[in-house]
Amino acid sequence: MGTKTIKGRNRDRNARQATSFLDLLNTHHEIFEVFLEHQEALLREDFPLALRRLKSYERKIKRHIREEEEFLMPIYSRAGKVPGGDPQLFFGEHQRIAEFIDRLKKIVSGRKGQGRNATRQAIEILYQEAMFRWLIEHHDEREKHILYPTLDRLTTAAERKRILRKVISSQLSVAS
Repeated sequence: MGTKTIKGRNRDRNARQATSFLDLLNTHHEIFEVFLEHQEALLREDFPLALRRLKSYERKIKRHIREEEEFLMPIYSRAGKVPGGDPQLFFGEHQRIAEFIDRLKKIVSGRKGQGRNATRQAIEILYQEAMFRWLIEHHDEREKHILYPTLDRLTTAAERKRILRKVISSQLSVAS
């Protein structure tokens, strides 16, 4: 039995077992793991691999953002005014994440150095990515403390389970 099959079964089980929107934080961790693999490639100064992994991360995070905006934000809008959680903040952060990834792809795709030059190029990219990581962590914290608990409060258990199953299955269908 292949790894993909086992992972697929685990994803399906995770989608069925999700009971809170906070369970989507597991999806965040799985998606971010791809970004860490990209950074590992940078540390090895393997810029072509780093770029491929960054593009894979981009596909996954953009899919996550689309799912969030399509399935979660319409429900969230029922909450009215939420201190520190205006829907436009989430949409704005999503936009900044996409713009940042575009910049990072341009930076990584232009690197082809060797030796000391490659090491310095990797350091510069990692410096830029530290700012990106701060943005992602800040966004995740806003979702963890505001968006997801509000969605849990606004939905019935049955509605929550149905939406979570759809979102988790859809997001992780692009995990390979």
